[in-house]
Amino acid sequence: MRKLSGFRLGATGGLAGLLAIGTLLLASSLAMAAVKRLTFNELAVRSRLVLAGEVIALETYRGPFHDVGEVIFTDVKIRIDRILKGAPGAEEITVQFIGGKIDDESMTCLESPKYEIGEKVLVFLRDYNGKVWNTGWLQGKYRLDGNGPITGETVTRGREGYPLDRDASLDAIQGWVELASSAPPGSAPPPQGSR
Repeated sequence: MRKLSGFRLGATGGLAGLLAIGTLLLASSLAMAAVKRLTFNELAVRSRLVLAGEVIALETYRGPFHDVGEVIFTDVKIRIDRILKGAPGAEEITVQFIGGKIDDESMTCLESPKYEIGEKVLVFLRDYNGKVWNTGWLQGKYRLDGNGPITGETVTRGREGYPLDRDASLDAIQGWVELASSAPPGSAPPPQGSR
């Protein structure tokens, strides 16, 4: 099982900064076992949506998170160019993750994916706490190659140690997602080259 590595906070605020760091260290301890390492099939099955698109906006704000208290969140707006699974119901989708920077205060959750405006991505998404999040935290976000339009030929960059551990076209990934999503639990073979 992969462990949630925790939070980091940078603040120039004396006592307020120390209190925030203490809160986040407590959150880190409580969440250490929260992120399970997923196979590709588990990632596909647990995801309500699998989409490819371009990051068009990032919005950072503070908000409550369970019993931890107030944390920094970032909402990532993605323009959808290709749907591999599900029906998002719009041309754009907003994905939430823990972490970001507001003024001189920053917060990082090591298991949260990182996004950049203009980045082209493949995302595996689930509903969580009234918002849309990456399935499996970091495991649910991959970069796409190229600057041209996103098509079935567009290559997704796999990452060693992740559910999608090799480069593959969106068409191939869509086939694997469909196979995993339609098979009885435990019966779908993993994509060749992936776990």
